[in-house]
Amino acid sequence: MRKVFLILSVFLLTACATGYKNSGFGGGFEDTELSPGYFRITFKGNGVTSSERVSDLALLRASDLMQSKGCKSFQVLNGKDSISTSYVDLPRTTTTNANVYGYGNYATGNATTTSYGGGLQSVHRAKTTIDVRCVEAEADPSQNIFDTNFINQKLKQKYKIN
Repeated sequence: MRKVFLILSVFLLTACATGYKNSGFGGGFEDTELSPGYFRITFKGNGVTSSERVSDLALLRASDLMQSKGCKSFQVLNGKDSISTSYVDLPRTTTTNANVYGYGNYATGNATTTSYGGGLQSVHRAKTTIDVRCVEAEADPSQNIFDTNFINQKLKQKYKIN
């Protein structure tokens, strides 16, 4: 029973990809305004969040910030994607079953030991950091200039965010 509880607990903690939220235990976004209308945004995912989702949610955060500043378009000036890897030592369960037979002054027996689980499990966490600024230009993806409302609408629709 203890083994089932442990596996269920690990599954519940890691089964969901990082949501669109402020940074916390399971990841999320952080932003810093470096100068008026110029932001650095970092989005960190947990062990089951794809690199694509992490990049998209950083872009969504940029569009939210730009909407709050009244910007129709924003430009991504630079970005950096990375993946960190850590390892979790999984628990091992060992069970021993023994049988003993007695005959007069003699006893014989046998035992069987079985082990389950254990070992190292790698956990990969994606992270992206982008610098963005408010611009007055029309959207032009070849110049990394995006329409604030369009990006906001499409990414919220894609990830079912209200």
